[in-house]
Amino acid sequence: MRLRSHRRHCAGSRAGIAVAVLLPVLFAACGDASSGVSGSASGSTSGGSSPTAPVALITAPATVTAEQAGYAASVPSQPGFTYAWSVTNGTIMVGESSDAIAFRPGASGSVTLTCKVANSAG
Repeated sequence: MRLRSHRRHCAGSRAGIAVAVLLPVLFAACGDASSGVSGSASGSTSGGSSPTAPVALITAPATVTAEQAGYAASVPSQPGFTYAWSVTNGTIMVGESSDAIAFRPGASGSVTLTCKVANSAG
């Protein structure tokens, strides 16, 4: 939504006030489907067993202003991991295959950020 300018009278003078529309941001990060979305990224091995699938937690603002560019989101960076971001009701400006993105929310509704994180375990 566009910012709307409202005027109100204050002691005989006029003052313009800009009102921003805030949108909620929903988060979904995934590694192995059985891992859930809590915790931090990991990919360690123990005693020669295969690496565990990563689990990533997205860090991003809880609310954003409609159609305002410059918001950032990230997941923990780990060597050897790949990242694939998607945004519903918004646009990724840069970083769609890295551990951090800059994004712009859409005009209205909820914005959903998703990051698929993978390592050699999938």
